[in-house]
Amino acid sequence: MLVPPEILGGHLGAGRAHITGRVSSLAFRLVTAFFGSAGIEWALTTADASERAMVAAWVAEHKARRSLLHGGVAVRGEILDGEPVVHGVVAADGSEALYAVVQLAQGGRALPGPVRLVGLDPTRTYRVRVLPVGEVPGVVPREDVLPGAMQDAPPPWLAPERLDAGVELPGRVLTEVGLPMVLMRPEQALLLEVTAVATPPDPARSGADPHL
Repeated sequence: MLVPPEILGGHLGAGRAHITGRVSSLAFRLVTAFFGSAGIEWALTTADASERAMVAAWVAEHKARRSLLHGGVAVRGEILDGEPVVHGVVAADGSEALYAVVQLAQGGRALPGPVRLVGLDPTRTYRVRVLPVGEVPGVVPREDVLPGAMQDAPPPWLAPERLDAGVELPGRVLTEVGLPMVLMRPEQALLLEVTAVATPPDPARSGADPHL
């Protein structure tokens, strides 16, 4: 990567792009612009009350994670035709990360393959949960900011009743095996928050040879 993400123009624009004429949902645009400078290129006086509430929630989430987004290590997963694109930022010490899982086009498979979260510490255990950026309790419900599924039931860890708790797995599993992913419609995205819940053992205290 030649240009760091934090100085790229990751701006939140209007529903119809003024240059290309492309139309995209606000939820998709919020996840896309979350990484980088997260500027706003949209006359918010033309937005309705729920849209402004979503943007305000998005700004607050970005500010809370600015040090990670602008100080972590940018990572990208392998890009396969029709499969979700995975990119993110991992803290230098491996303690936390944010990933976007993006479905750009319709795939040729009935279900997507597992999503691997590259860059995590394989010796640590992590909690992975969906970050419903743009959700505003009592104003903007969660279902309005999460991508729609093209299958009858999502993987268990993405069931509505499990979203807040998430799932805990070793870093090695997350990076090498991956997580089952819901089949999303084109031009939809999911933001994942990853937090270390167990630190790697200290070789000096365990008596293990640090060179093994």
